[in-house]
Amino acid sequence: MRIAIGCDDTGFPLKEHVTSALEAAGHDLLDLGTFSKDPVDYPDYARAVGQAVLRGFVDAGILMCGSGASASIAANKLRGIRGALCHDAQAARLSREEDDANILCLGAREVEPARAVEITIAWVTASFKSDERFVRKVSKVALLEASSGVVDKPPARPAIPLHQDATTAPIAAREALAEPPDAIAQAYEESAVEASLEVEDAAGVTEIAAPAAPLSPARPVDEVFKLPAVQETMDLLERQDFLDRLWVKDATLWKGETTAIRNRLGWLTSPTIMRGHAEDIKTFADEIRRLQFTHVVLVGMGGSSLGAEVFNLTFGSKMGFPDLLILDSTDPEAVKRTLDRLNLTRTLFIVASKSGATAETMAFYQFFRGQVESSSVPRAGIHFVAITDPGRPLDKLATESGFRRTFLNPASIGGRYSALSFFGLVPAALIGIDITMLIDRAHSMVETCGNALGPRDSAAVRLGAALAGLAKSGRDKVTLVLSRKLRSLGPWIEQLLAESLGKDGKGLVPIDDEPLGSPAVYGTDRIFVAITLEGDGTYDVYLDALEDAGHPVIRIPMKDTLEIGAEFPRRTPPPSSLPGRRARSFPSGPRTRRRTASCSWPTWGRRWRASARG
Repeated sequence: MRIAIGCDDTGFPLKEHVTSALEAAGHDLLDLGTFSKDPVDYPDYARAVGQAVLRGFVDAGILMCGSGASASIAANKLRGIRGALCHDAQAARLSREEDDANILCLGAREVEPARAVEITIAWVTASFKSDERFVRKVSKVALLEASSGVVDKPPARPAIPLHQDATTAPIAAREALAEPPDAIAQAYEESAVEASLEVEDAAGVTEIAAPAAPLSPARPVDEVFKLPAVQETMDLLERQDFLDRLWVKDATLWKGETTAIRNRLGWLTSPTIMRGHAEDIKTFADEIRRLQFTHVVLVGMGGSSLGAEVFNLTFGSKMGFPDLLILDSTDPEAVKRTLDRLNLTRTLFIVASKSGATAETMAFYQFFRGQVESSSVPRAGIHFVAITDPGRPLDKLATESGFRRTFLNPASIGGRYSALSFFGLVPAALIGIDITMLIDRAHSMVETCGNALGPRDSAAVRLGAALAGLAKSGRDKVTLVLSRKLRSLGPWIEQLLAESLGKDGKGLVPIDDEPLGSPAVYGTDRIFVAITLEGDGTYDVYLDALEDAGHPVIRIPMKDTLEIGAEFPRRTPPPSSLPGRRARSFPSGPRTRRRTASCSWPTWGRRWRASARG
């Protein structure tokens, strides 16, 4: 059985027990989070699991929170969901056999893990009996859902206002009963209005007053999204239920082997996952700072180092923190320049490889390990840190060689999408960046890119639809226009678009760091994407002229440089928006690594090390 499973922070510990039991029983699980004990809102996960069930992506769903009641209430607000809160195996079995329950709700504070597993197994092994009486009752439940939920008349007593003190509530109720029916109805309506306003205040909803006088006309920012090619792509994405299918990790959205694709969609929840590791990373960074390391050298290729490079070039090293050097080139001169800057007794090396066996990265490690061992350092291993996937060769090497620390990255986060994982956040914390704020900004963007509001309101899907739609109409050259402080984003976006979509002779062609010219120098194959900090009008005149000449311009303002954390999740989904593309394929990288590894490493390595030493 394919089962969607979700929980809030209180239900997270129980989810691990239930997940293990279901996997051992041979069930295929779609884990929709949460992935740590950091506080989250249970309705978000109830909606995700409920949508997965309703859209047929899974056969059934399981939700966990503290009491189980909260998850049950939220799930049952979705038409077609029959969520059952069960505290024993018999109730679980009957909810399936007689009530055709499609979501099981468990309370982590109410049942022990062993009992929860027993309830779960009883529930998933039972099935609806389809007797006439059971079918009739379930059908009547469906009729209740279809009926109007509007109250025909007010209750006999007015609702007690939310602000009513508990000690005076009985008196207020008695006084209300003495009033005529019309007054009771009026009190009921006023109370409902007050309650609604108080809820809006608590949720931060404010009334936006219209300006007294019209402001100077502003250039419309959504013109690109109204173009026919973009609208056609958006219509297609809506018909395909793209956003909902994306968030339940439906691998059939793309070409290729579905299991491999599904196992590469962890970037969807990486901000949530990494929230649970932020304090540990910061504690580690504080330890390195107290030990007075002056340099951190990150050795890694491609996606393993590109996110860290964005952070380093954008923020730099904070006062009192070590400098970060990134080595992703095997050019002996580049290695020598790096080595010449180091005091090896005060240098920490990060060996970053998702596969744990990248030939270039391991060459770097062997070279610098030899350099450290030849210095006066008594324990060479404590100068090295590994970032890799669990069970990879680098994980084993780090243990055997006495590395100071190994960070095991979630295997479901692909290398090029790993900026908001250990690969990007560990180096960022080591140079003093506030990674908690980065993660929070990213999490906020994920909220606006999720499926709660629909694809037309998703910042990421809108951007993806625009790029995809314009590419289909011949505009496949994406020209990046970046504020000076944001230029480090260019190479990352370039790799994301080119490597993700540059397959089968098709895709988008990103153009980074090109001086803007007049509209006349550009053909009809250009799209301009401007990512600028608020208040930076450097390119406004150029962009306005391009728009006036008919070139599509997408403007994305950023509040400050920390908004880079939000841009990673906004930028990652757009490649997915090209229907039928191999947006998650990795054909060139592994093949190149195999060819590199097949070279005569002993001969090539000796020559390279000799050149690097100078």
